[in-house]
Amino acid sequence: MTDWTDEDLLKLDERYAQEGVHPHQRPFRAALDLLKPSFQISPSFLGNFVKDDVAEIMNAYRRLIPEIESNWPGFGIGIVASIDRVRRVTLGVMFGEGMITPWKELGFASPEEWIAWCRNDHEIARRSEFTLADIWDFAYGFDRLRHSNSDAEQLWKMAQSNLEDVANALPSIFSVDSILQPIILLVELSLKAFLAFHGVPVADLKKNYKHDIAKLFDKTKEIASHRDDALIDEFIRRMPSYVDSRYSSQSLTRLQVVELALAAQFVAASTVRRIGGSDLAAEMEADLHISGRPPLFTTP
Repeated sequence: MTDWTDEDLLKLDERYAQEGVHPHQRPFRAALDLLKPSFQISPSFLGNFVKDDVAEIMNAYRRLIPEIESNWPGFGIGIVASIDRVRRVTLGVMFGEGMITPWKELGFASPEEWIAWCRNDHEIARRSEFTLADIWDFAYGFDRLRHSNSDAEQLWKMAQSNLEDVANALPSIFSVDSILQPIILLVELSLKAFLAFHGVPVADLKKNYKHDIAKLFDKTKEIASHRDDALIDEFIRRMPSYVDSRYSSQSLTRLQVVELALAAQFVAASTVRRIGGSDLAAEMEADLHISGRPPLFTTP
């Protein structure tokens, strides 16, 4: 029998906000707080949430605050694009050695919906498959390396946060000028994380490298060259200055910024690939049905 109200849920939400509870965690936390000590996870909780006190509370919470559904981080967040149309991707958690199906992982309801979103263009679909590999490799690679080096972990975590900012904003943003800042930081922080992982002190990264992405990448290549390097060299040549982009428009089209964002996501993934964290991209590149990775840029 229900002995709580919508007002109770809203009061709990305010409390959770003050305590810093992540929004996507609050419906379950509310069920735990309202039902204890009778709280239990039943078979229906694991299935369709039918006739379950926990599900009743969680569903009511989502009804009151529906944006909670879009705050779930999954296992990792990234972006995929069809020309300059951008889609936010939230990876689910993979259990065991399951098959990866690109259209499902990218959040489409069917392969037909995915192909239509790709404008029935094989090249766009192929790019989206490799983009999925970048999102996957960064998320799972970082997770595997998470406890190996505390300085690197913190830097990769901040890089991941900047990628989430890009994924949340870029699909619908009108002006693309300000989004360059988190795009550049995604690259800078990922490269610094790689260097910190290999023993470069954070103080040296701040003092000697600052925002110099080219210098950071030169040191990265010196430590561990990789098949991705030629593509990243092209990205470095195109990347605007972090300081310049802070104070003035770089006069880039939306398409140019979208491709820079996808390339930055690629660089972040490459920093963990070259350590051995995860390399779905290599599996795709070796697939007989995929003729190599396409260039990062289609624009001049």
